[in-house]
Amino acid sequence: MEHVDKPIVLHFTPALPCTCGRMSHYGEMFNGCDGLLVRCYEHGLVQFTVGGQKPTPYALQELYASIVRFVLASYDDFGSASVIGPINPREVPGYQPPSPEAMERYTTQFEGIEDAWIVRYAPDANTLITVYVVWSYDENMFYLYTEKGMRT
Repeated sequence: MEHVDKPIVLHFTPALPCTCGRMSHYGEMFNGCDGLLVRCYEHGLVQFTVGGQKPTPYALQELYASIVRFVLASYDDFGSASVIGPINPREVPGYQPPSPEAMERYTTQFEGIEDAWIVRYAPDANTLITVYVVWSYDENMFYLYTEKGMRT
């Protein structure tokens, strides 16, 4: 049997601390690795594919679920969100490319140092807001943008 290093996404209770200290109910385990990697909403990108591989439907579902978790947590777990699809980070309003220092530290494991997605967020039944999510591989975290730029 061929060894494949793919994550198994887990939801668990009670919550455990992420490396940042924030408590989380989500984590990943990898085939052949000991231990659970606890990931909070801000550090919890679930990515099964690397370097232009086409994701399976399950991998895409888990990737989008991690993006939705981040968006909803950014809005105090209120409302609903749907990922529309990936976009070039440079198309995100207010996006600033990584510093040259970050680019130098970056390994070529991924196609780019950051990925981005467009998301529709609905705080209520009558409102629909377009938001943008950027994942930084260098910083290992999500960032949320609106039409006005990065949301802090």
